[in-house]
Amino acid sequence: MNNNEFRWGIDEDRRSYFRIDDRIPLTVRVVRDDRTSPARIITPEPADSNAAMPDDTGGFDDRVAEMLYRIDRKLDFIMNALILQQEGLPLRAQHDVNLSAAGMRLQLEEKIEEGDIVEVKMVLPLCPSVGLSIYGRVVRVSEKAGSGRHRYEAAIDFIDVGQDVKDRIIEYTLMRQREIIRREKGCPDD
Repeated sequence: MNNNEFRWGIDEDRRSYFRIDDRIPLTVRVVRDDRTSPARIITPEPADSNAAMPDDTGGFDDRVAEMLYRIDRKLDFIMNALILQQEGLPLRAQHDVNLSAAGMRLQLEEKIEEGDIVEVKMVLPLCPSVGLSIYGRVVRVSEKAGSGRHRYEAAIDFIDVGQDVKDRIIEYTLMRQREIIRREKGCPDD
């Protein structure tokens, strides 16, 4: 296999992931010593994030069991918010991104160079929110002038992303694509 065939295979595989344009909270920092670690999910998974209200309420009145269940869900939400804040993720600072499980494209005010290694921490607004820490290599940078400030559009290929992190990004991109299609078709929300 020659080098072009190998490269084509990689590019083709990378394009097989869904991509979305969205606006999410994130931070990007250049890693100067080139040390990276595998991508990780920052926020803990709730004991059973897909669980519905239990059928067996253990003798509690159904209303009390429902209130306890809701309190538990709210505590999960608060804990996630605190963990994300502790990780230095500004939840109000939103960035426009083009995101897939293989990488992202975004605009930055800080100058970065092609070949730089960056750490991206982002929040996927699922329920509950999912915080991710992913390292990537900057594969393309272009300068965008406008509104008196220099901005840099950067394309980043993610490095060492395990299936659990990819699955969360894929889950999010599919959810957002469904929302966008429903909105474009004028379908009511569920």
